[in-house]
Amino acid sequence: MGDDTSVVTDYGSHLMLTGSAENGLVGKIAYTEFTKCGQPQIVGRYCHHFHMAGDVPESYSIGNSVHHSMARILTIHGVHFLYVAWNVGYRVKGHNFFIEDGVETNNVLEYNLAISSLLVNNMMQTDMSVASFWVTNPSNHLRYNHAAGSDFYGFWYEIKEHPDGPSATEDVCPIGNPLGESHDNVAHSNVRFGLRIFKLYSREKPCEPIRNDGLEDPWSDNPSVQSRFFNYVLWKNGEAGLLAEETGNMIFENFTIAESKLAGMEFYKTNFTKEHVVARNIAIIGKSYGNPPVSDSELVGAKGAILSRTGEMDLDNIRFYEFTSDMTVWQACSKCDNLLIYTNFGAAYYASNILYQGISGAYYNMLGLKREVFYDLDGTLTNNVFDTNTRTSATLTYGFYHMLQDPACVVSDNPTLWDDGAVCDSTVTVRQTMFSNLMNPT
Repeated sequence: MGDDTSVVTDYGSHLMLTGSAENGLVGKIAYTEFTKCGQPQIVGRYCHHFHMAGDVPESYSIGNSVHHSMARILTIHGVHFLYVAWNVGYRVKGHNFFIEDGVETNNVLEYNLAISSLLVNNMMQTDMSVASFWVTNPSNHLRYNHAAGSDFYGFWYEIKEHPDGPSATEDVCPIGNPLGESHDNVAHSNVRFGLRIFKLYSREKPCEPIRNDGLEDPWSDNPSVQSRFFNYVLWKNGEAGLLAEETGNMIFENFTIAESKLAGMEFYKTNFTKEHVVARNIAIIGKSYGNPPVSDSELVGAKGAILSRTGEMDLDNIRFYEFTSDMTVWQACSKCDNLLIYTNFGAAYYASNILYQGISGAYYNMLGLKREVFYDLDGTLTNNVFDTNTRTSATLTYGFYHMLQDPACVVSDNPTLWDDGAVCDSTVTVRQTMFSNLMNPT
């Protein structure tokens, strides 16, 4: 425990457990209060810290409190099989629960609470975008944790290409590692995102290329491994409840997302595996009316779901509630209004069991060149524009002139709310075409 002088000098107490289990290290930290601790300007001086100890299956951190402190709740560094549970942190600077180098695996973090994680500019650069839970290797287990009021993120899977720091090696490739358990976590009232996933495309050979374009099936050399995030509750986050940036063969299931100021969920690219990214059994509430409510002015322009600009997605049982006149339910092609990152290849979305309730704003918006396609598998996406037994499935895309000359295509009832989208029945086939490895004919 530090004192008031520690706060002034940014130089508090720290606890480091190092060595190895083979040499007798067993660290058991339980029901201890830490405050005014940490030395942020010195690497490795954190409130409590398991350091380069290898496998520590008999060690744990249980039931501790860390508050009003200068450097992290807990650091897991070069450690595997550590058990971390029922810890509470409040107003602690830097990434709070911190998995450091990217080599760490099989650690269990459950039933922990981090409140008001504070950004800091005198530690690592990444701590300026602070997360309550910072994960650099997906092969760890996060369940039943709670993150509230962080200066940036609740849960941040900032998965590394290779471990760095003292664990640096090119023989380990975390972005290709399998995901451990990630479920039943809660993130709310964070300044930016509730759950952010940077890059993760797990595969059987994590350090080998994800595809070989010289093969008939470019994915067959290195099959993907499915990742699953489920049972998350994400509400009142300042940008998005869920942001997934570069992913593939990933399932997001049983999410409840409410009152996100930019988007309930957003995906950048989903083309890093042959298999689709799947979002299913998800409830997205645009505006709630209690707890206390977010003001209408803060929700102007908010979207329910912003979908990927590359790749394919399956969207099943997505339910939208209470979207005001200044909000939009679907937006296609994430960041396609940014010419620096725009791609010419459109995305495809396969939708079924879509529910709208209390929608007074726009249903559909596209960006950029508007090349994305929704395949409405059961008519629910487009509110059953074709209301007959033989025309329940449909395709929704931008209403180009040549499509609107086809009697099988119609502009939805209110073109403003559907961004001039054309809905075509099942007799019309809209296909994506992609050319790769083009050769100069000369």
